[in-house]
Amino acid sequence: MRRILRQRNSIVYRLTIFAIIIIVIQSLFLIAVLVNGGVLRQAKLNAYESFSDKVQGRKAYLELEMKNRWTNVDPFLSQISKKLSKTYETDTLLLDDLSSELIEMLRTTKATGAFILLTDDINDNNVPGLYFRDYDPLSDNLSFKDLYVVVGPSEIAKKLKVPLDQMWSYDLRLTSDNQDFIKRPLNLANLSNDSKLLGYWSKPFKLSDTDLQIMTYSMPIFDSKNNLKGIVGIEVTLNHMIKMLPATDLKLKDSLGYILTHKPTKDSKPIPSVIVSALQKRYLVENEPLNLLIENEDFGIYKLLNHSGSYDIYASVEELKLYQPNTPFEGESWYLVGFMRGEELFSYVYRTQSILWGAFIIALIVGIFGGVYFSYRFSKPIVDLSKKVRESNKNEIMIVEPTGLLEVDELAQAMQEANNERLESVSRLTRVISLFDLPIAAFEIKNNSDDIFVTEKLYTILDLDDKNKTTFMNKLNELLNNPEENEEGVYKLNLEYPRWVKLKMTDSSDTTIGVIQDITEEMKEKLQIRRDRDIDPLTRLLNRRAFQSYMEQLLNKNPLKSSALVMFDLDNLKNMNDTYGHKWGDFYIKEAVQRLNNITQRNKMLLGRRSGDEFVLLLYGFTSKQEIEDCMNEFFSYIKGNTIKLPDGKDYSIGISAGLAWIDSWPTDYEDLLNKADEALYISKFNNKGNWTEL
Repeated sequence: MRRILRQRNSIVYRLTIFAIIIIVIQSLFLIAVLVNGGVLRQAKLNAYESFSDKVQGRKAYLELEMKNRWTNVDPFLSQISKKLSKTYETDTLLLDDLSSELIEMLRTTKATGAFILLTDDINDNNVPGLYFRDYDPLSDNLSFKDLYVVVGPSEIAKKLKVPLDQMWSYDLRLTSDNQDFIKRPLNLANLSNDSKLLGYWSKPFKLSDTDLQIMTYSMPIFDSKNNLKGIVGIEVTLNHMIKMLPATDLKLKDSLGYILTHKPTKDSKPIPSVIVSALQKRYLVENEPLNLLIENEDFGIYKLLNHSGSYDIYASVEELKLYQPNTPFEGESWYLVGFMRGEELFSYVYRTQSILWGAFIIALIVGIFGGVYFSYRFSKPIVDLSKKVRESNKNEIMIVEPTGLLEVDELAQAMQEANNERLESVSRLTRVISLFDLPIAAFEIKNNSDDIFVTEKLYTILDLDDKNKTTFMNKLNELLNNPEENEEGVYKLNLEYPRWVKLKMTDSSDTTIGVIQDITEEMKEKLQIRRDRDIDPLTRLLNRRAFQSYMEQLLNKNPLKSSALVMFDLDNLKNMNDTYGHKWGDFYIKEAVQRLNNITQRNKMLLGRRSGDEFVLLLYGFTSKQEIEDCMNEFFSYIKGNTIKLPDGKDYSIGISAGLAWIDSWPTDYEDLLNKADEALYISKFNNKGNWTEL
């Protein structure tokens, strides 16, 4: 090779120099791209900033609505307090007098509802009050035609000519689902007489099962003498809130949009509270905290980790400052979260990358065309040789005519000899294999060659379509990594239908020769015999001998931790057989097995049948004995409250007694363990029937 490289007229020399020049040019171009790589980083920062700006703008608008419009109830509090200080014969007269303030408050705040609830007269969780709702607060309707009474005396609705809502009730019925918006601010009313300092934004809820989902802003209301009288506030339906969060802010089509999240404490994770679209409901789990990984702290950009989408999702998180400092609910935070897919957020970045890659590819194409041009001039004989080899029949002797060039002729001679040697090897293997009328194939692998020599049946046996060496070696390695237990030289093929082969190989310094035989039918018969030998036909559980073998294998392979052997005996099986027949006795056994199979996780138990009504269970891999005891107690509690239906229509509880023996060390004598568990079972049967005893 050194002699050839020293000859300047050598094609190897010329192609080598040419390749070096191409590589140098490509390297210089790549270095130039990397030097200017700051463009991509800046493009990514610009994407973060643009995303953050959009969410901040929407946050500012929503915060303005929530703080300065919807909660703008201060002008009405003093008027309401004065009227609460007066004496009225009935609550209805008081509420009638307050109706004008509530309606005016509803019109001014542009909320979807306004209410006052008189909590000093709660009777059996029924709260008297007056609750108006406007389903379209943005329409400028000066009459009462767009209003509805949700809660309150029907006399007031009739007087005002305001229709009753379809969910109307005279008093508000408090439930565990709707009480927070009343009780939370009410419980803190002793902290201050200033109502606006005790305002509380509720999480979405329903006033009743058939109502819309709403959010409320509520606060205690006092009379002129600072006596607590009730709760006053506004309501915003989720339908109206969703209108405030248009997904088109972030993207005109198929946008992931915004959600509102809530943090009960400063240290907790944000929990989705207002999910706007069906698309969001598909990839988010309601009431499951968002798992966010910080991507850019400066712009408040996070990566959402817990979602069901097949793409990356990024979140811009902005806190809504809804509470004043040093107020009772300051620790509860609300956040506006905007979502964008990674491909949308970084579309400009990806476009820039595409431009850079395009420039690199263009340079590469230029290099390729240049290489083709010079290679054609200096290596036409090699091109002609390559074409002849490519078009030749690989199963026939190849004859190459001399070109007159030293390197090309040596290459042609080497290829011709290699091809002829390959054909001779294949011929030898084929003759050997043809002597056997079996599903058997042979192969030969040369370590220094990319070719493999195989007989015809090999690709059928291994289910291979591609006949190159890499594919064959991958399949062979996969086969060697999947040996069949207890079978020497037998391996399992993981195909649509399982197949087993027997493989024998021998290695020399540079060659590997092997023989593969398809023994699928033989293995199927063996495995079926093993299954019939080990499985109880009625319950499909391991029989006595198989259980012991599997148990010993499990404990030999796995850490002992806390483990126990349990003997079970079915109570009243004989009575069941005598009363209803053996068919129902078998049904009784199967129902018991079904419950035993669910005593704990499958990877912590092994269940077998010892005799007619006796079963043996291995519990292993538990962290403590207490965990096993809890498992047994839960099982016996379950079966005592669970019944089966007998032929005469009676409900019958399955009776089971059990004895448990702790496995304190392993290995130990299996029969000793079994006797110990049997002794504990004996105690249960005669002293504590229907329960379990441990020894």
